[in-house]
Amino acid sequence: MRKSAAIITRPAVGELAKVHDRMPVFLPRTIWDEWLDPENKDVEFLRSLMEVKKPDEGLRFWPVRPLVNSIKNNGAELIEPIELGEPEVLF
Repeated sequence: MRKSAAIITRPAVGELAKVHDRMPVFLPRTIWDEWLDPENKDVEFLRSLMEVKKPDEGLRFWPVRPLVNSIKNNGAELIEPIELGEPEVLF
């Protein structure tokens, strides 16, 4: 059997929407078995599982260094929080 993975995104909500217009779909543990059931071929049912009431619940985020933008970088330092300076504007 062939295995694959994908990140499914949705429009961002809450505070995250101020940073980016998309966010991953986070599925609660309570539906993992249904989501991962290879016998389930009901597309509408699977879509309904992605309709989570509070899609950003428990989500935490913070600024990080631009190192995350390159696949050649790897390590815990990529997620260390940084302080952002004042926004730079020309006018």
